[in-house]
Amino acid sequence: MASLTPTPKTPFPGVHIVDENENIIDVFANTASYQGTYAADTNTPTLTDSTGAVGQFYKVSTGGTVDLGSGNIVLAQGDELWHDGSVWEKVSNSAAIDTVFTRTGDIIAAASDYNASQIDNDSALLALMSATPWTSLRHRPLQQRHLQPAR
Repeated sequence: MASLTPTPKTPFPGVHIVDENENIIDVFANTASYQGTYAADTNTPTLTDSTGAVGQFYKVSTGGTVDLGSGNIVLAQGDELWHDGSVWEKVSNSAAIDTVFTRTGDIIAAASDYNASQIDNDSALLALMSATPWTSLRHRPLQQRHLQPAR
């Protein structure tokens, strides 16, 4: 099944219809026309493949499975529906992240997410941190520590 994808990597401006191998099979050159939100669970506003024009699109507000005339389309909140002149096509919201470190839902960073071996060492930063002024600063009483701006 072909899908729509905005593709800035190509020399053709606009929205491209690509096949499963990511070959461009059609281009909507600057014809995008936002129509509003679409609730897939209730087909609101009512859409069929015959209702729409090239470049019209909706942002999905409520997910669901719909058949607009050319087979089932499973839509999630945030997906888009674009009309190619004959049928509505799904554009997946690929920005969503389902899981991080096997956690799902609202993901909050944890202390165990990374360890020192996963962090690149920057030799310039390490040299700066081990320089004499920083080393001697550790041995001075707190009230005598006056940091000077870099020159």
